[in-house]
Amino acid sequence: MERRARTARLLLLMISSATVLGCSSEPSRYAATGTVTIDGAPAPYVVVRFFPTDPDSLYGGSGPTDESGKFSIGQDGKNTGFPSGEYKVTFSQTLVKGKPTLAGGGGKKNSEETVPSEREAVADDYRDPRKTPITASIGSGGNNFAFDIKSKK
Repeated sequence: MERRARTARLLLLMISSATVLGCSSEPSRYAATGTVTIDGAPAPYVVVRFFPTDPDSLYGGSGPTDESGKFSIGQDGKNTGFPSGEYKVTFSQTLVKGKPTLAGGGGKKNSEETVPSEREAVADDYRDPRKTPITASIGSGGNNFAFDIKSKK
């Protein structure tokens, strides 16, 4: 009888703990903001991608810069953005007829030919998460970054 009562109390404690702690294993997320420059000049319409360095993490994300090279991914206090951790950061900027745009394929081949008026502006290493020299540490507190990357010559 005492064993049954102990088991019942333990079960009640586990249920209470789950209710207080919450059942979700969703990690806290933090917004990331900043600016991107290419060869020192503001970089409009660059797609900024964050890849977690932890191979077990499923969380990454991306967002574009505005016309002045500023980006914002997630909102402070809204549990949006990225879980804390280390990230590799990549960049891509498509130029169509020499002007940055969020449209286009980044200079990728369309069928057998590259679209002649479209090309990628960012150096190849900054576009590959295995090669990029850019990393970011996300956590509580400020996650404001200034990234200066190189153009594709």
